[in-house]
Amino acid sequence: MRVKVLFKKQEGWLELGERAFTCGPLSVDYTRLNTLFASKAGSTPVRLKVDVNEPQQSLTFTFAHPTNALSEREAVKEKLTQAIAANRARTSNQIGKDVDSQQSRASPGLGLSKEDLEIRKKVLVKDPALAKLHRDLVISGVISENDFWQGRQQLLLLEHLSQSQKPGKPSTLVDPRPTSSQAGEFTITITPQLVHDIFQEYPIVQKAYVENVPNPLNESDFWIRYFHSHLFARHRASSRQDANEARNDPVFDQYLEDVDDGLEPRHLDRPVFDRLLDLGSTHYDHNEHGNALDITMQAGKVKAALPLMRRFNEHSQRLLDATIGDDVQSQQHHIPNYEQQITIDDLQSNTENEPVRLNMRHGEQYYTSNVILDADGKHIAAEDSERVWENIRSSLQEWDLVIRVEDIPDTSTSTKHIEEGLSTAARIAYNDIDTTQITSLPAMQAAISCHTASTEFLRLYWSSVLAHPVDTNKVERMVDFIRKTPEKVDSVVRAARSKSEADAVKQALQPVLNGVEKVLANEQARGT
Repeated sequence: MRVKVLFKKQEGWLELGERAFTCGPLSVDYTRLNTLFASKAGSTPVRLKVDVNEPQQSLTFTFAHPTNALSEREAVKEKLTQAIAANRARTSNQIGKDVDSQQSRASPGLGLSKEDLEIRKKVLVKDPALAKLHRDLVISGVISENDFWQGRQQLLLLEHLSQSQKPGKPSTLVDPRPTSSQAGEFTITITPQLVHDIFQEYPIVQKAYVENVPNPLNESDFWIRYFHSHLFARHRASSRQDANEARNDPVFDQYLEDVDDGLEPRHLDRPVFDRLLDLGSTHYDHNEHGNALDITMQAGKVKAALPLMRRFNEHSQRLLDATIGDDVQSQQHHIPNYEQQITIDDLQSNTENEPVRLNMRHGEQYYTSNVILDADGKHIAAEDSERVWENIRSSLQEWDLVIRVEDIPDTSTSTKHIEEGLSTAARIAYNDIDTTQITSLPAMQAAISCHTASTEFLRLYWSSVLAHPVDTNKVERMVDFIRKTPEKVDSVVRAARSKSEADAVKQALQPVLNGVEKVLANEQARGT
């Protein structure tokens, strides 16, 4: 497939091959595809945004055909969507095999449940970079599974919370609507979720189902006759004018109830939560402001709308009950302590609490603690605190603060380091040395792999050395890996294609080398 597109404001041909697509000098393998974003149908220009991994970047193509731009975009989108689906399936299967194989090699004391393994697997599926790090370090046997997930409990907790969340009750009223076909036929698609919602919203339909299925009606006949019956017409929330078109049905007509259009609702439920709360008292408390009874909101003015309004009210009440939960409902229906609410502390008699006598052993030591002995061992009076404070203050006044020039350290060395740092930062900014100079994909992948692995070793080292007690064996293993990091960085730098690319790789990995130096310095200090 070959279509004309605009890429980075330049015209070119987007060619889709068997394993990759190309656009001029750009070549992207299908295994790097992550997600697709397309412009809205009917909008101009027609665009397709492709997100790729290793390295992560976004590619936006504008289809330039004057008449067939949309169809060409859809054809390319379908081809790339199939490749993305294959990538995700391959990643999920690979991660599942890796985690299962690691679990089979793990020690019996690991104690991971099946649910924990599934959560870890889902976290790795959602984060390809973390999954690659897991393959490089855990599957290869460099570190253990527990060491890898140490410090990443927050990711597992968030995934567990997302899995434990359940969708709530839908806020819309159940109202199945028929769809018309080209032949003029009206059909209603019955799904298990729709059946569940109908039974939950209308218990009378569930009762009819239990009593009539499978004898005398099968399930298909039951729903066909229900959607043509007066019972369904009464349950509808829209197009109530179609109720006259409903058929008489001997099975469903026996479940019909009288229309709920009286002055009081048939299913009246007014639980009293607080008998001391009187909303009508505001009429007397604010009579001077001219409050009057509201005569515009009178129930029963439009009798035909009462059943539908009351059904909406019942549905809203069920939504609220499902939202607050059973525990809160049980707390609301408990018998309130009215005595505690009507008791006023100011009107109660003031009774002082009687003190409790404290019995002390050897109490005389408490009263004689300020008595001191002189040189002869005789008791003398306790020293006056004011006299002691005067002695301390007079002795402090005799002190003089003397600062000599020799005591001020030489700051020339620090100033020189600061100037060198500023010069280096300015030179880097002027030369614009960044990762954009890493033009080859292998060099970028090697640098990313080296950086992530080294960062993981540094993280495990500091988490172990700062723990109490210190895991000595783990610290020694991490130090051995960290000592080899400069060699790995040098190998990545030597693999670069050009000197500018090597400088960019070295500059990008310099923070890792700084971390290695701090670890080695800390180990030397710990050894001394």
